Amino acid sequence: MTTQAAKAKSRKTVYVAGLAEQVDATYLHATFLTFGNITDVQIPPHPEKKAPHRGFGFVEFETAEEAADAIDNMHLNVLAGRVIKCNIAKPLKATQVVGQGNRAVWANEDWLKTYGTGEAKRGIELDEVEGEGGEDMDED
Repeated sequence: MTTQAAKAKSRKTVYVAGLAEQVDATYLHATFLTFGNITDVQIPPHPEKKAPHRGFGFVEFETAEEAADAIDNMHLNVLAGRVIKCNIAKPLKATQVVGQGNRAVWANEDWLKTYGTGEAKRGIELDEVEGEGGEDMDED
């Protein structure tokens, strides 16, 4: 997906924070349906806890105007006994690898094998030096 396509999609997607545990995708869909046609509802599950989700979700509308209307009307309102916050969803950074999250690149074993010792860089530099007249340097 191009950067422009991601930005256009993000303008139609509402980030909803502060969800109560009993709120599911069906509940969220029914709540936001009054603001326009919904194309997708996602509530990411919690990876470690036994909680049904992480307390936030995303509602994608057909148009950016519908998303803006939902934000204007639902931001700081009560849903299932909790105050929710609504904003336009921000797209993932292009540098993030799916599944890696915010971990440093050197936390990846493949990266460490390739770049961790510095041998890969030194090997390239040695090849370049030998190819550019390295023979003359050996004679000295």
